[in-house]
Amino acid sequence: MPLKRLSLALSLAIALPSVTAQCGGGGGGGGSNPPNNPPPWFPPTPIWLEQCDTDQLLCCMNVQEPSHLGVTPLLAMLGVDAQGLTGYVGSNCSPITAVGVTNGNCLSQLVCCSNDGFGGIVALGCVPVIG
Repeated sequence: MPLKRLSLALSLAIALPSVTAQCGGGGGGGGSNPPNNPPPWFPPTPIWLEQCDTDQLLCCMNVQEPSHLGVTPLLAMLGVDAQGLTGYVGSNCSPITAVGVTNGNCLSQLVCCSNDGFGGIVALGCVPVIG
């Protein structure tokens, strides 16, 4: 038995450097992003309902990261570069203008978006709302 464990350990030790080299992106970056890769995207922290202006409060059928495969082509058709966007991208959004809105009035996802100038097709800079 000990010989099998040693053999397995040696196999892993030999295979591990090649896997690490593939995942490391070729090195030389010292921890920085390669020139053609966008900076990492971090999801926004949800906000309370009271923190969102009523004209920015939307109910969206879908809310995704800007780099999501279903969102990127839609943004490209609208002439929006997904790189550098902050917040989520909402699609099929409707404004919620009623006073005293709660999450129960939205059957999809309640979000606060900084740019909804695309006629409800997409909304940019969306943050989840806690209601």
